[in-house]
Amino acid sequence: MIVQAGARRLGLCVTDEHEPRHAGVVVADLPPDGSGFAAVCRQIAADLERPASDALVGLDSFRDRLLDEHHARLVVVGAEPTIAGLTDDLGTLVAALGEPAASDVASGPVPFARVKSGSTPAFVGLVHPDLQGGVVLNTAPSASYHERDAKGLERYLAAQLYAGHGAHALFIKTWGAGLAYSNGLRPDEASGVIQYYAERCPEIPQTLGFVIAELKKAKPDPALVDYAVAQAFDSRSADTFEARAFALGNDLEDGNDPDTVRAFRDAILSLGADDALSDRLFAILPEVTGQVLPGLGPPAPGAAYFSIGTEPRLVRYEEYLRSIDPKAELVRLYLSDFWLPPT
Repeated sequence: MIVQAGARRLGLCVTDEHEPRHAGVVVADLPPDGSGFAAVCRQIAADLERPASDALVGLDSFRDRLLDEHHARLVVVGAEPTIAGLTDDLGTLVAALGEPAASDVASGPVPFARVKSGSTPAFVGLVHPDLQGGVVLNTAPSASYHERDAKGLERYLAAQLYAGHGAHALFIKTWGAGLAYSNGLRPDEASGVIQYYAERCPEIPQTLGFVIAELKKAKPDPALVDYAVAQAFDSRSADTFEARAFALGNDLEDGNDPDTVRAFRDAILSLGADDALSDRLFAILPEVTGQVLPGLGPPAPGAAYFSIGTEPRLVRYEEYLRSIDPKAELVRLYLSDFWLPPT
């Protein structure tokens, strides 16, 4: 049985008796200008004044939100007679979770102090003073399993040309050049996004420049069209039964039922049989991949550009962005933004 649940962090810090979170560590999470320090002090004072009974009530409320049947997912793997024999007991277990608990947790996005109200910054950088190397994670809307339009499917296949782990792919090229460890271009039809991710980059602009140069020198190649089509047929056959069952449960919850997935793959196969497809895919390759590679294409509607690094590395990344667009701004976030409520 696997139970999924989510909840927003409620306190400033959690102290473990074996590894306490010292005040110096909390202060290090704050922006260098000292903003937020007053809020930390106010929260500490409020915590000290809070009776233990109130804290226990809060913990009970948090537990009730976890034990909410609407947040639970139960996956069972076994022989049919075994599952049939467990059905009643499993039903009793789920029923014991009760009705949805009332929650005071706000729905919707939590605002950050450094982001203007009502605005959505194109580029965001998390300042991590101890991180060795930089991280970049860019996403943009892409085709999902529900896509049937030929143009949308072509864009999906164009993104697959240099995705994956082939010898020509961006992953192995970048890794071999020593410009990132885990990295690559990944169109995800299950979630409907295209993602570029790279970690342990010596410098983010250097890694992006290398990847962009590799894509700019790409030439039409029918063999890579076959590679792109094959990428749409990822198989779970090597996974354990438990992993496969849980993945199928996620698919069903997300609306990606077997008929939908089959129809998507049939459409991909039909498209892949077109002899003229190679030229079309390579013609749109810069536009499609440019959605998640600043410097190859402009920011895409609905895209998110997130980076992590030390302040000097983020400064150099912002300079790179401004060499593309003088008005570009890399909005800084700090570790405290993920635990300090806005004031």
